[in-house]
Amino acid sequence: MIFKKAIIFLLITAMLCLSFIGCDKTEPDDTDDDGGDDFSGSISGGGDSDDGDEEEPPADEGDPESTYYINDAEELQQIKRYGTYILNADIDLTGVDWKPIGTYDAPFNGIFDGAGHTITGLKVTACEEDVGISVSFKYSYCGFFGVTEDAEIKNINFENSEVNVSSNAVNRTVYAGILAGYIKNTKVSDCTVNGSVSAESVNYIASCGGISGLSDGSELTNCISAASVTTKNSQVRAFSGGLIGASRMSTSIITSSASGKVSASTTIGVAYSGGLIGYCSTTSLELCYSVSEVFSEVSSASPQTGSRGGAYSGGLAATVSSADDETPSTFTRCYSDNISVTANGGESSAYTGGLAADAGNVKFTDCYSRSPLISSTVSEVVYSGGLCALISQSSVIKGCFFTGSITAAAPNTSDANIGTIVGVAPDTEDGLNDVIISCAYRTNTVFKINDTTYSHTDEAITALGTARASNIFTTLSLLCEVLGWDQSEWRMENGIPKPII
Repeated sequence: MIFKKAIIFLLITAMLCLSFIGCDKTEPDDTDDDGGDDFSGSISGGGDSDDGDEEEPPADEGDPESTYYINDAEELQQIKRYGTYILNADIDLTGVDWKPIGTYDAPFNGIFDGAGHTITGLKVTACEEDVGISVSFKYSYCGFFGVTEDAEIKNINFENSEVNVSSNAVNRTVYAGILAGYIKNTKVSDCTVNGSVSAESVNYIASCGGISGLSDGSELTNCISAASVTTKNSQVRAFSGGLIGASRMSTSIITSSASGKVSASTTIGVAYSGGLIGYCSTTSLELCYSVSEVFSEVSSASPQTGSRGGAYSGGLAATVSSADDETPSTFTRCYSDNISVTANGGESSAYTGGLAADAGNVKFTDCYSRSPLISSTVSEVVYSGGLCALISQSSVIKGCFFTGSITAAAPNTSDANIGTIVGVAPDTEDGLNDVIISCAYRTNTVFKINDTTYSHTDEAITALGTARASNIFTTLSLLCEVLGWDQSEWRMENGIPKPII
């Protein structure tokens, strides 16, 4: 009897062990020999893994524990919400009217690894409408991905892409980018894009970026955009950025750059255009640069002029703010060497800055601009500064310089607020020595107001804080001495300082 009980116990134990082995799942490996699933024309089909077990992920959402290999356009279109997806080859999407992956209610939550491959010919012309926080507002998220959240995207190149969407709906916000419309808590690394992004919202808000239209709490590393970015709407706001249209909630961007033309325009309302970001709040940039052509325009009188409406253009960002006083946005060792930074306010005000047009609660450290700044208005006021057009008392510009030029057109000379470092700064009892620290500008910088040329010493030009006029900008050792830079972090290339990455 004891022997029989022992045999039964051993059989039960063996069955339990087998059941645990059969349920065991390990984290997917990103290598090509990890035994992951290979697409066979249908994502729900799974595929054979090296251990002989077939997994059948949910047909509608995918399996978070599975790895899928993608070989062609048909398989690419079958990416679901969950799982790890790895490209096995370059993919041509020419002739495919792409439907973005992921929505606001069901975002892409997986890993997408391009493995260094290229997706060519992406074309997005229409996006699904997502319901917002109330039935009165609608949103469209347009790009290769629509919405990503808690995701990872890496090692992918997009060539000859076209994202071109518009909406005539009332209260419709459109977010568009080649990689995604909206990235939330997403890690994006080693991603390059070129082609064009354009969005128009006739009755509300539009936001475009070469990488993404909107970012919340995401991390971008080694991302490069050579895409042209165009945002239009007839009222409210238009945001354009070489990388991101609008960024918020501690987004971080490192060693990334943009070189395409960036423009934002409205009939009325406010237009924001930045070499890297249109609008950013609580965002950090480090070792980033823009060589874009930046343009913003409001073609008629803005009803929001009294609350800083108009056209805003910034070499790196149009406007910078922060969610709270304790967490400022930061720009560190970044530079703008743009073809031009232009704001045409029309019957509204115009704002241009070499780093940012409007800087509220931001710290610029060891940054510079060599960009020509051009601003105009026919009936309002121009604000233009070598580094910032407007700056708040909570902001700091430290160890930065400007060597570009400033050109302004306004109804009267007194309507042009021009500064070597900033156009307009807050009045403080102790001056601006805690706001503008160890900054410099070129002695022979050209300032022009209504076709009259001024020197940096003229009364019409504002020199603020501890900024000093100098001609030290071709000698790295002098630059580092005057600006307080660590010389080991910089190099000279054709007379231009470049941060060492």
